[in-house]
Amino acid sequence: MLLHPTIFVVFMIFSQILAKSANEKLQACCAHDPGIDRHCAQKYCNFVNINQFQIFPFIAECKDKGNTISKIWDCISSKHNHVKCCENQGVLPLCREFCDATKAVPTDILKYGFCTAEFDKYRMCFRTYLKHNNAIRQ
Repeated sequence: MLLHPTIFVVFMIFSQILAKSANEKLQACCAHDPGIDRHCAQKYCNFVNINQFQIFPFIAECKDKGNTISKIWDCISSKHNHVKCCENQGVLPLCREFCDATKAVPTDILKYGFCTAEFDKYRMCFRTYLKHNNAIRQ
């Protein structure tokens, strides 16, 4: 039995979306946003490179590049509420503010600065979600 050509094309596109890794989806999301500085995107739109030790360098390097930081955060987090995953990962209650990416990212460094130590737990949640879902930009 042959598939109708339209169904075949849809199936192939869907297969390609699912075949992409979370990292590929993250990189595509950043690449398709003209508001993200290209140098910052190349360096930090990568789940390997963006980790708890790179948060402060990321902020220092990209803070003066328009909305780059918030747009990269949107791509990394998929603007999704990851609180349940963060709870399962043992993220400290105060630091779960970073897990709900449907809200603005907390910026009070005095209150939340220690939460960078939890970043690899957030990253695991973000990466797992993106592995099974589309990026916000493709």
